[in-house]
Amino acid sequence: MTNNKPLLGVLGGMGTQATACFYGILHEKQNVSAEQEFLDVLVYSMPSIPDRTAYITGRSGLSPLGPLLHAAKTLESAGASMLVMLCITSHYFYNDLVAATGIPFLNMPEETARYIAQRGISKIG
Repeated sequence: MTNNKPLLGVLGGMGTQATACFYGILHEKQNVSAEQEFLDVLVYSMPSIPDRTAYITGRSGLSPLGPLLHAAKTLESAGASMLVMLCITSHYFYNDLVAATGIPFLNMPEETARYIAQRGISKIG
């Protein structure tokens, strides 16, 4: 199937509820008049990726980077024109993932900080 429409690649599953919630919000926020106008989305749900926090804090030597790279490259190879990763903790590896892929990759913590700054919010959390 050929399609000129952008394909959003979603690296999820690290928090399966977060992935399900994201997809629901993505659906609700799109103002379309026909279902064919919704974004094309490819979700790679990979809950088996090793614990990011345990690795970052040194409690585990099992790096999640290899599986994250595999998932990101799989989405890119499948035709994704942009990537988003739903696990905030996994953004620790963001620079490595961006360096290994050739498509735009949304940085959720940076986007959140930009949103907060644009609205003059001084206290969060």
